[in-house]
Amino acid sequence: MAFFGITILGAQNPFDETKATPLHAFSEQDFQRAFLETYQPGFRLYSEDEDVAIARREAIKTANINHAQLREFLINLYNCPQDIDNVPNLTYVNVDEAFYDLVDKDISLALLQQRLERARMLSLDQEQKSLESVYSREEHARREFISGQDFRTALAKHQRMVKDPIEKSLVSMTESQTYGWHKPSFKQDRRPKQSCEETKFASAMTKAGMYYY
Repeated sequence: MAFFGITILGAQNPFDETKATPLHAFSEQDFQRAFLETYQPGFRLYSEDEDVAIARREAIKTANINHAQLREFLINLYNCPQDIDNVPNLTYVNVDEAFYDLVDKDISLALLQQRLERARMLSLDQEQKSLESVYSREEHARREFISGQDFRTALAKHQRMVKDPIEKSLVSMTESQTYGWHKPSFKQDRRPKQSCEETKFASAMTKAGMYYY
């Protein structure tokens, strides 16, 4: 689905990548499908027989689930494989917060959708705060650009960064930056080469073009 630009539900991997799917990515039709599957496994709203379809629509009006079945509802919502729970922990937290006062009460489809709307708003607010943190320049000492256009403009103009690499990272990013990254903490004694007068004379004669064999 990512080929068509549909990436909000994550990659098509039910074992791992589905964990990152937020609750607000699902629609009311998804909630209704998961509710019916939790209420009665294999229950379908539509049928080729009109009388059966009418009876099923009437059954929905009285269908209820309890608070203990919310976990099963979320597993059906995320299409988790058998005996595998891929529901994000944050989704459980948001749902528990939205249904905290319905522990001993039956939950109808209308009430479920009403409370899930609260959980969706909580999930959406959390994502917005996360995006604000990602695109905030002040919260990250290493970030100097929040716009790709500004970054390319600075490269074209050969503008110097505001902070040096040592101010933004604890260690060097490349091997060439290791030289001079930290100032030496000890004093190194320099001991230049010492030669006698004869050696200096022979070296000068060699530089002048005279060779000794």
